[in-house]
Amino acid sequence: MSATEMCTFGADGRVAGWHHFKNAWGGAMAVWDELAKQYISGAGLMGLSPEAMRGVWALADDPRLKWFERIVLLTTFDRCLVLGGDLAACAKAFELFDARYGPARRARGVAFNIGDQATALAGAAAAGARAVGWNQTSVNGDCEWYGEWDEESDKEVPYDLNTGTAHWFIEFPQEAVS
Repeated sequence: MSATEMCTFGADGRVAGWHHFKNAWGGAMAVWDELAKQYISGAGLMGLSPEAMRGVWALADDPRLKWFERIVLLTTFDRCLVLGGDLAACAKAFELFDARYGPARRARGVAFNIGDQATALAGAAAAGARAVGWNQTSVNGDCEWYGEWDEESDKEVPYDLNTGTAHWFIEFPQEAVS
């Protein structure tokens, strides 16, 4: 089964650990589905055209979104990271998103791992992680955080925040960190 993967980066800038959340449909797809229902189609993702799906991603710049919806949406974007100093606010965003959208999804028996991700984010904040990143679905097999294969040493070289250029950091609004 697929999973949403969250990696923590240690003080040295390298991947220090992974969290796996069962059923990737309960991560990014659930976020996109709920935001599509709320702000675009009223019916969720199913049947949306590619243009409408781009509209879901464009919600990141839509002032109608609450701060926590925007942060959770941004974490579904490729190569995003949350810095250690913002992890508590990110955990709060996930908690609020789970409180807003989780009960109805769970009542329908639909996958939703946002609350579990909130717990992992709070743990990463408490442990002093330097940053956290995501691979929204384990089936893609192409995640920057896995690192590159070094043919010479015949080993994987993990992604390094100090030298890597594939990432970007989510900026948190003042209301999220105050």
